[in-house]
Amino acid sequence: MGSSFGGVDLFGDSPHRFEMGSMGPVVRTRLSLGTIAAGSVLIGAGEPTVTVRGRLVAATGLALMARIDAIAAELQPGGGGIVRRTLTDHHGRTWTDMTFVSFEPSGVIDRGREVSMEFAAVFQRLL
Repeated sequence: MGSSFGGVDLFGDSPHRFEMGSMGPVVRTRLSLGTIAAGSVLIGAGEPTVTVRGRLVAATGLALMARIDAIAAELQPGGGGIVRRTLTDHHGRTWTDMTFVSFEPSGVIDRGREVSMEFAAVFQRLL
């Protein structure tokens, strides 16, 4: 089983892993909010975040750029607005109502029998 976002296989057979972000409410110190007082304040519910890190692999440099362009296209949905989809890892675990918020290719292309580039993709459940 491959990983997907809304049924779209973004990373193919490239090696990648899913990392869950911190869970729980958002708490800030009063000082960080501009108040001169000791203690902390509960701001509200935290937004679940999943970061996918890995290495995109392709046969040629052009094919690698095409994969990056296809992933970037998922960040710019037609019609604007927030797109919420189900994110599924390669073990079948799902996160519902996630939004694809950023994609960061490393910019360094490694060349060998295949070409590859490290990446990080961030998905968040926006509240």
